[in-house]
Amino acid sequence: TRTQGLAQAADEYGVTRSIGWYKCSRLPMDIIDLPGYGAANGSDFAAPLARFVTGRKSLRVLYVLVDARSGFKASDWNWLSFLGDTGPERVFVMTKCDLMPPAELAKFCTMVLQDMKAIPRTNQRLILVSARRGHGMHELRMDL
Repeated sequence: TRTQGLAQAADEYGVTRSIGWYKCSRLPMDIIDLPGYGAANGSDFAAPLARFVTGRKSLRVLYVLVDARSGFKASDWNWLSFLGDTGPERVFVMTKCDLMPPAELAKFCTMVLQDMKAIPRTNQRLILVSARRGHGMHELRMDL
């Protein structure tokens, strides 16, 4: 949606503890915002989230957010291994692209694209976004 402030956001990771379920008023789809799956602030959501994602037959696409400043982390690989080759197609969205110098962003994009080849059920496109500047948001909306 183009609504600002609809979903809760925090400055630090690992704060979200619930699933946000949003109905689109103009499109026949729902958007489900899942908490981070890494072990943050004493919680590990990896296994329950993997069961949630793989158990939903109506879930067609899983958008996985990757921070441009770090690329894939160990927690990302652990969670993706929980999913295995089950569940919906995966599309990767690189976030916070505006916080990286262009040359460094290009290196991280190349590494992430290479890593994506090892992940089952992955659409081999990488969507780059910057929420603050709005870059890539049109492409993400079109993909949705």
